[in-house]
Amino acid sequence: MRIPNAVRWLLVALWMGLIFFMSSRQDSGDQSGSLIRMIFDFIGKAPEPAPLEFWHHLLRKAAHFTEYAVLAGLVAFARAKTARRDLAIAWLAATLFACTDEIHQIYVPHRGPSVWDVGIDSSGAAMALVGTWGWLRGR
Repeated sequence: MRIPNAVRWLLVALWMGLIFFMSSRQDSGDQSGSLIRMIFDFIGKAPEPAPLEFWHHLLRKAAHFTEYAVLAGLVAFARAKTARRDLAIAWLAATLFACTDEIHQIYVPHRGPSVWDVGIDSSGAAMALVGTWGWLRGR
């Protein structure tokens, strides 16, 4: 079954909208912190402040990496081309969106821009596309 191109680009737009929505939330740190505390509770460990902060930070950065890996994959899927040049364009699109998202966070209370986050986002996009390229070459 062939998925229409308009549907592919709609998926890209919806994912970008989700990223934008999540980065608009002032309480995103509280939400991810609550998730980490729930995990600590589930495994029966009382969270000490230092490990709790470490795991909280790691979760947030893993989320950045993953959401932009998905975005790059969706852009590559929407372009429906598999040449390295096309995958590079998908990476560039995801990285540019990461830049605009960090600029957007200047205007969100309790949030701020981070060049490091753009690097993590860009790395997630690159890893997804390198994996895609390797998988397609193997086919």
